[in-house]
Amino acid sequence: MEDPQARLEELVEKLREREYRITPQRLVILRILSVSDGHPSAEHIFDRIKVEFPTTSLSTVYKTIARLKEKVLVNAERCAVKGYTEICNMTAGKDHRTYELALAILNEEVEHESWFAEFLGEGPSGHGGVRREGGYSPHVSKFMT
Repeated sequence: MEDPQARLEELVEKLREREYRITPQRLVILRILSVSDGHPSAEHIFDRIKVEFPTTSLSTVYKTIARLKEKVLVNAERCAVKGYTEICNMTAGKDHRTYELALAILNEEVEHESWFAEFLGEGPSGHGGVRREGGYSPHVSKFMT
């Protein structure tokens, strides 16, 4: 699994790029999401956020998750998947090294899209589960020398 702090920073960065205001309550929700290995329910997130923000409502949690879905997560990853798929299609059989690198990044983006889609309740995608603890992804590790 990706480092939770790196995942949190990635989520915050993507939201800020889309001019999404990061309130203290939203930051706690994002932190809960970033450390989650599974698919926490809104109720689970609500139970955890009440510790730091007792006045936060369940409605706020649901609205935040809905906004995350709208604003950034799955759509950004799907855009990346589309872009790297196009690069793979253009370089297949022509430029082996570029194709290999684009394919490795594509696999990484599919993994990200899968995690976000499953987390946001779109159902299992069948693409997840390849991330190891720490280090680089198995998809791009050979390029990280």
